[in-house]
Amino acid sequence: MSLADDSAVESVLDKILEVGQLNNKIIVDTSTIQPSSSATAKSRLQEKGADYVAAPVVGASPIAAKAQLLWILAGKESSIETVRPYITGVMGKGIVPTGDDVRQASYLKAVANTLSMGMVEVVGVAHTLGEKAGLGIKTVEALLQEQIGPVGLMVSNRLTSGAYMPPRGERPWSPATNGVAAGRQALKSGTQPKLLSLILQQLEEAVKYADEADRQVDASAIYGVIRKDAGLSFETDQVKKRDGSM
Repeated sequence: MSLADDSAVESVLDKILEVGQLNNKIIVDTSTIQPSSSATAKSRLQEKGADYVAAPVVGASPIAAKAQLLWILAGKESSIETVRPYITGVMGKGIVPTGDDVRQASYLKAVANTLSMGMVEVVGVAHTLGEKAGLGIKTVEALLQEQIGPVGLMVSNRLTSGAYMPPRGERPWSPATNGVAAGRQALKSGTQPKLLSLILQQLEEAVKYADEADRQVDASAIYGVIRKDAGLSFETDQVKKRDGSM
């Protein structure tokens, strides 16, 4: 299963369980849902003889297209080993197992999202400072390459290419609306670090900006909010030229 939210997972499970007994069946769920929802799904399926593997994935759509997603798995070890050959080298670059407790997969996905968005925050601030100081993109990216490495450069390209605000009518790599939902879910874990609260606020501002412009933005559009807070426009010159507004 790969569904939008907790209610969708519950609805699909209702249909699956109408079949009756599901002996020796394994349900793999890549949906990003609450830990409690994963635990409930596992319990309901076990009553019918099936097993449940929580399997949220890490990576935006271009990563998925290259079969390079990182899979976070939780569930019975034998079930994980059964599905492993269908994941590694086929739909993903690797697996991070988190044990039998299916709730742990959701927790680790929240950690992964925080890492990803934290990197966007840092790189976005770096480019904003660089632009305000008159430094070119290539100069800032040279620093990122040397100081952070390929990951920092990959995030930088996501921003400087304009992918954070795709052309009107095009779907973003990872919609900012999904980022808002994931951020709110992470805050429900009970801890509220200031960085996570800041990122969620910026995501909400980015979604509002996009709604007013009647278009979609990527989760990395917090870069546009960072720019606005620094006195720059939400759109970079590259985005303006691409969209014919400059």
